[in-house]
Parts: sequence; structure tokens; C-alpha cells
Amino acid sequence: MNKSENCLPKIIKKTFQQFTDRVAIDYDNDLVTYGELERKVENWSDEMKSQGVKGNDRVLVLVNEPVEFIAIWIALWNLKCVPIPLEIKATHNELQEAVKESQCRFIITSLEVDFSQVKILGNKEAIIQKDWYFIEIDNEDSNDSLIDPALFFYTSGTTGLPKCVVFNHYSMMENIISLVEEIKLSEEDVLMTPLSPMLPATITTALLPVFSVGAKLVIVKSLLPSKLLKKLDSKNVTVFFAVPYMYDLLLSSMNNKTKGIWGGVRLCLTSSAFMQPGLFDKFYEVTHKPIRSIYCSSEGGAITYNDSEELEKIRNSVGRPLRGVKIKIVDSQGKMKKNNEAGEIYVGGTHLATGYFNKPSLGEEVFKNGWAKTGDLGYIDQDGYLTLCGRTSETINVSGHLVNPREIEKVILEIDNVEDVVVFSKKDEQMGEYVAAKVVLGSGRNLDSDKIMDYCSVKLKKYKIPRYIEFVQEISTSRYGKKIRSFSR
Repeated sequence: MNKSENCLPKIIKKTFQQFTDRVAIDYDNDLVTYGELERKVENWSDEMKSQGVKGNDRVLVLVNEPVEFIAIWIALWNLKCVPIPLEIKATHNELQEAVKESQCRFIITSLEVDFSQVKILGNKEAIIQKDWYFIEIDNEDSNDSLIDPALFFYTSGTTGLPKCVVFNHYSMMENIISLVEEIKLSEEDVLMTPLSPMLPATITTALLPVFSVGAKLVIVKSLLPSKLLKKLDSKNVTVFFAVPYMYDLLLSSMNNKTKGIWGGVRLCLTSSAFMQPGLFDKFYEVTHKPIRSIYCSSEGGAITYNDSEELEKIRNSVGRPLRGVKIKIVDSQGKMKKNNEAGEIYVGGTHLATGYFNKPSLGEEVFKNGWAKTGDLGYIDQDGYLTLCGRTSETINVSGHLVNPREIEKVILEIDNVEDVVVFSKKDEQMGEYVAAKVVLGSGRNLDSDKIMDYCSVKLKKYKIPRYIEFVQEISTSRYGKKIRSFSR
């Protein structure tokens, strides 16, 4: 395969030209053809060049409009720049950390951001067009030594430390094309997702696969289950992609009339969070559609897809490696495990990230000899199917959002009369996991759970706020003094 001739931006450009009149995006009934999307991309390319954006610039994208986000992303690739998507609900601290970690040169945003709260030395603000802002960052520490970078995913990841995961164009192309091949996505497909297009999982599982083959992407504003079901019925959807939590919401709203709308859907896909077997069973009983898993990691990209025809295997496994992916299961000493023996999952092959930007020591811990540690535990059966059975990391997975418990502990420790705290995960049938905490109070003014949650609601995103708080006399620690985060049931 010639890497330069088959890079993803060229494939997408060819798709735009081939399917000019075909609808590319259906966003709440606003239809955008591939030709119209290409013109948007060209306009953004011209605008960014006029603002001084040039090749290899890293650009942080903080945008609330899905169609514009997609056009900006592709325009940045056309300019040989590196897009860095950031969730629109990012706090000032998270935005500041992203700017610092990525050493980006520009921010493009449509949001009203108080940049006086973001301590970025030398930033300059210009208005691109009405309601759009273009921020140039005077970043003296910018590092331009990367080879063929395609994108940064800013993530807390499995180590709990803020970092930018770097993918080059070849590995990103391999991620997307191998997934397209496995799920047999074509220009005849209509892929619908209720997930934000700005999330990394949506970008790699929905946006880029759709635009690489000329399919249609249906994006919805409302997350109300009744409206999602109505949209699913009216848009001739063939592929549906959501996290388990959304499947559970839809299931709770289905009735005898809406059960039949899944007839034309050939694939129900999920990723980012653990699928409870009970939810799988209930959904299949109602719709007669199995929910198939795509297993991904921040460092390993798209790893597996479950293509089995055996219902039990679809229910319990995340599937077999995609083309180009290698998996090995090892014990704590790095020794290979046999089939059906659990251990830590390592990933190798063509889908891997190149490492962490400007964090060589961290990269050496995770990326070794062509393999990446995922921080997940699992085993491979005799048929080559991978089953997950836990994580080695402290990270809490709330509906696909990776939450760093230490961030929440830091906030709770700011509260008067809190002497110590440990944050951990607690299982939930709907969300997979949610945040819980044990708190040690000092003498004096009393606190209750509501006051702690209220304080956290000001400082943290909703999914990071503890739903369960227990007051204890002391925090249990290991013999090495590390806080024990596991919850005793």
C-alpha cells in the first residue's frame, strides 16, 4: 500500500467529488450535500489561510455546530494542520490545560469563552465571522518535530494524567478503512448517532468512516428517546451507533408500535463503555437486533469488532482484532497468557498512536517495542474473540467519559472541614459506572452529602459529580500508602 496515495484526506476529497449531489449530513432535517460540504471546507480553508494558519499548525477546535465542526476538521487536514477536538463543556481549567499540553498555535471556537479566565500569555483574538472567534496563541514552547501528524486526542486516558495522544495519517487511515471493511459500510448506508460529533469515538466510528465511502450521516439535536425513535423510523437508518446508556434510554421508551422500526437497521454498534449483558438481552428481546461492540483505546485506536453470528459470543465478547491489529495478553511480569487466561491487554500493529505529545517518559511506560498497554484486563478464547474483565487503571468510565478520580479529590479537598477523601467507581446498570467518594471530616462544622455535591456541581461537569458519598473515620491504604479505591459491597 502506498501511504501517500492512500491517506485519508485524499480518500475523503475523492468521495466529495464523486458524490457531489448525494446528501452527506442530515442535521435535524437540514440537509447538506457532499458538494455543499466541500464548498464549506474550501471557505474555511481560505479563511484560515488569511488568518495565518499554515502547515503543521496545531489548532484546538471548540465548536458547537456539527456541520461547521466537520468542515473545519477537513479544512485543517487540507492545510496539513493538526486538529485537536475539545468537548464544548470544557471548563476554563481544562481549556487552559489543553492549550498547555498540545502547545497549539490557534483556537477556533463559536462559544462565548471568557479568555481572561484562561491564562494564556500573548493570545490575540480576531473575529472570523459573526459569532466565530479565532485565537492565536503566542506559544514559545511549540514543538514541530512530529512526523506526519494527523490529529491529537486530548484525554485523561488510562493514566489519569492530562495528555495529547498523537496519531499520524497512516495509522488513522488504517483505523478507518479497516473498520469500514469489517462493518461493510457503503455509500448506500445511513448511519445515525445521538452522540456528539466532537467526541473522539464519534469522529473515528461515525464521521470519518461515513465520509470515506460517501454514506449519509444523521446527527440529532434532541436526546429525548421518543424523538430519537421517531428520527430512526423516518430516516431509513441502516447503522445505529450509541453508547450503552443511550440504548437503555431508548429501550425504556419503546412500545409495541416502535418495536418494529428497527427492521431496516442492519447494525447496532456500541463502543466506549461496558455493555451489561442484561441490557443486551432486553434490547435483543424487543428489537431482535444484537448490539455489536467495537473495542477502542486512546492509544491503540480501533482494536476489535464483533462479527460473530453466535448470539452468546456477541453478548459477552468485544470481538476479534481488526485488520492490521495484533493483541497479546500478558501477566504482571510480561509473560504471555494462554487462551482463556486473563491478563493485561497489549495492542500492536498499524492502528497505534505514535505516542504522547511532549511526554516521552510517559510514552516509554505505555508504548514498548511496538506494543501499547491499554490498561484493560481480558482474555482471548479459542476462536480469537476478546472478552474484557476489568481495568488496571484508576480511571472511572461514566457512559464513555473517562474520569480522573484525583481531579475530583482535589475539588472536594477544597471544602472547609474535609480532611481526606478517596474517589472510586461504583457499578450502575444504566451508565456502567458512576463516581462515588469516601470522605473524612475534621472537627467543627458538619457537612452533608448535598453540600459536597453542590460544591462539586460548580467546579465539575455533571458526570464527574459523585452520586454516592460515604462519611468514614479514615481512608484505607495499601502497605505502600496508596489509597484503596475499590468499593466493598
